[in-house]
Amino acid sequence: MPKKTYETETALVIRSDDAKQVAKKIATLKSIDEYRLVPERVQYIHDVLFDTPARTLSARKMALRIRRINGKYLITLKGPSQARAGGANKRLEIELPWSRQSLKKVLGELGKKKIKTDKPTGDFTDPIKAMARLGFEIVQDRKTKRLVRKVELAKQVYAELAIDSVTFRFSDQVVRLREIEIESKSQEQPGTLERVVNGLKKAFQPILQTWESKLQTGKAIQELLRRGTLQEHLDDDDQLTDRAFNLLRAYFKQEGD
Repeated sequence: MPKKTYETETALVIRSDDAKQVAKKIATLKSIDEYRLVPERVQYIHDVLFDTPARTLSARKMALRIRRINGKYLITLKGPSQARAGGANKRLEIELPWSRQSLKKVLGELGKKKIKTDKPTGDFTDPIKAMARLGFEIVQDRKTKRLVRKVELAKQVYAELAIDSVTFRFSDQVVRLREIEIESKSQEQPGTLERVVNGLKKAFQPILQTWESKLQTGKAIQELLRRGTLQEHLDDDDQLTDRAFNLLRAYFKQEGD
């Protein structure tokens, strides 16, 4: 059986026309509240998200992802998000090193939810091509440079803070943003996540704001690009400006109604 875990995390977007400098300031922090921030190695991440032609996974608020991180591939299946206090989200996650066996396990989980696919066949060296052979379609392609900080208290790790520089890749356009993700890593201090989030918000208000997942943000960006309403609100480096975030928030609200 594939290992099932639950991730609990909060995403904070950096809403600033100088988001790069804000991210640099956050990266220099040594502590938040009583917690120490301990730097880890930089991560270079390439995420490709898939769905069926009928968009079955999206309809069920699920996500299927191939991730390449520092040269290694992972396959990930995530379930629907459940809202938690302080803007956090909790969701089921199955994440495994890429292999034919891992793919079979993930497809087995989809089968339990009546999402049928073909049997894995052929060469599995290239995960993207393997997913295409199963009939999945790419719905999002993004790259992230991630600065990781362990959130420690008395040498115990209670959470992980990630400072992300994200590039969404579309057919003829890239769009960039910077955000912070804080993920719980221990059940021993259940208030850690909320305290770290509140500490960051207090130090950088109103620049840091609770935000949607990268998947949902990318979908919204793609739709606004299709409508032709977002392009003029990107800066010279294709970063989202403050006005662009207003458009995205209005889109989320409209979709939620």
